[in-house]
Amino acid sequence: MDPLTLKIAYLANVIGSDIGSLLLPVGTLASLIWFHILKQYKMDIGWMDYVLVTVIVIPPTLLFTLVVLYAWVNWLF
Repeated sequence: MDPLTLKIAYLANVIGSDIGSLLLPVGTLASLIWFHILKQYKMDIGWMDYVLVTVIVIPPTLLFTLVVLYAWVNWLF
C-alpha cells in the first residue's frame, strides 16, 4: 500500500475514533464529569437529550473534518 494512503487512513481513523466516542456520554470522561457537575447544580439533562444533540451535531462535524482532511492532503501532497 502507498505510504500516503496509509497516512490518510491513519488520520481518518483518529478522526473517527475521536468523534465517535462523543456519540454517547460514556464515551468520554469529560462528558461524565460534565453530567456530574450539572447534576450538582440541579440542571437535569438526560442521556436522550445528549444523544439527540450528538445525532444532530456529529454528522456535519465529521463531514466538515473529513473535507478539511481531504483539502489538507491535496494541498500538502
